Amino acid sequence: MRGFGKKHGQVILYLAFAILAVLFIALLHVDVWLAIAGKNKAQNGGDAAALAAAREQGKVLNAIGRYNLDHVRAGLNREYARIDTITNEQARLALLGPLDGLEAAQVAARANGLPEIEGMDDLLIQQAKAVRAYFMGRVSPVVAELVDPRLIPQYCDRIEEIARAGIVAGPDNARFFAFGGNHLLYNKNFYSAVAGRDWCWFFFNQMALLEGYRSWHDWGPPSGAKLRPFRNSEIFDVGVTPVHTSLLEHLTPEDVQFLLKDNGYGNYAIEEIANCFTLTNRSERWYFYEPSEWGEWTLIDPDDHFPVYGHVKDVYNVFGASAVCRVEKPSKSVSVGGSDHTFTWSAAAKPFGVVHDPQRREQPVTFYDFFVLPGFTDVRLIPVDAASGGALTTADYDWVVHIRDHVPGYLEMGLAALRNCWYCKVLRRWETAAYRQQGLLWLKFHSGSCKKPVGGHGGGGGPAGGAQWGTSRAH
Repeated sequence: MRGFGKKHGQVILYLAFAILAVLFIALLHVDVWLAIAGKNKAQNGGDAAALAAAREQGKVLNAIGRYNLDHVRAGLNREYARIDTITNEQARLALLGPLDGLEAAQVAARANGLPEIEGMDDLLIQQAKAVRAYFMGRVSPVVAELVDPRLIPQYCDRIEEIARAGIVAGPDNARFFAFGGNHLLYNKNFYSAVAGRDWCWFFFNQMALLEGYRSWHDWGPPSGAKLRPFRNSEIFDVGVTPVHTSLLEHLTPEDVQFLLKDNGYGNYAIEEIANCFTLTNRSERWYFYEPSEWGEWTLIDPDDHFPVYGHVKDVYNVFGASAVCRVEKPSKSVSVGGSDHTFTWSAAAKPFGVVHDPQRREQPVTFYDFFVLPGFTDVRLIPVDAASGGALTTADYDWVVHIRDHVPGYLEMGLAALRNCWYCKVLRRWETAAYRQQGLLWLKFHSGSCKKPVGGHGGGGGPAGGAQWGTSRAH
């Protein structure tokens, strides 16, 4: 009987181990499920946020386009006082309108159960304060040319209001005023290459730097951020600009007649249009798409058709006015020894539309010599590489703090000015002569294996479809 009891105890022990093993496997499966669910939630929330922001961009562009036509009709009806009201409203829309997209992105991401991005609220509030301090302290013809100073308090107040409610979807292609500059230390690819020992990147892009660098003294001074015209919002800007010109310098009387009728503004005689806008020779403020911000996607790189592959319909082959949103979704491990992850997802979307020519054929929205007209009817996801805006990944809080606060000190004082952020650690590695020598030695024997990457990724552009980019990072 005692032998039976001993065997019975061993069976219980084996059974306990088996149950623990099954439980461990089950927890691993739970971890995998939670990770997949977290990634899907981040993707869904990021996509929804980008689409919501792009939808607001389309509304802003349509409103500015309608005001252009209102301006034409006011001129024909000799309502000259109304013209000032129209152009002032267009200026307000260009600067403040896209901020509705910032708010809409937060609503969409929050509805998908995503948390706030730590530090992003403070980053936007500090940026609004910097804008306020700069412009409100300078009342001059130069500033008046950049922006109507009366709009600056409204602009800054709106950003601060949205930020204080919490930032769930960060604007990842913002063009922050007086921010950054043209310098390799403001290029994220450089840090990625150093951290990942991507010597091929140096081979194709910065071989002279790798061969000749000796210390931080070798860095040239940054060119500094240019004082870009502040006529558009820094966040999700729509790329329009006021031009003082005669209307018929850009459109024929026949075009104007058709556009008024096609958009429900009435039927005006061609002679009436020609007399009003030519004989009086009036130069007025009209809103156009900024040529440097709008163009054809497939002309960016005619050889590779960057950033899209395959055929893009002519009416949708339009680059400009897009929204990139970055979201985060933490995923906690429930298994012993498992690691927590935060999934990061950036998605891009843009408004699409068409205008009609006098023969009723569909044309790109820039068809009428870049004159802004209402015509945006849809929004679609696009490859992030195809998005307009800065390349600063401005919703990456750690990165923005680094280039805003750490890089200037490093360029002035060297290693002593670096902090404890990840990017500063990368710069410390770069400053090690043995590290750079390792790269030169590797390239001496293996440079022939380096293959230059092809620009662009993801699916086709335009309403046919789009692609996004996502990563996960371990804590």
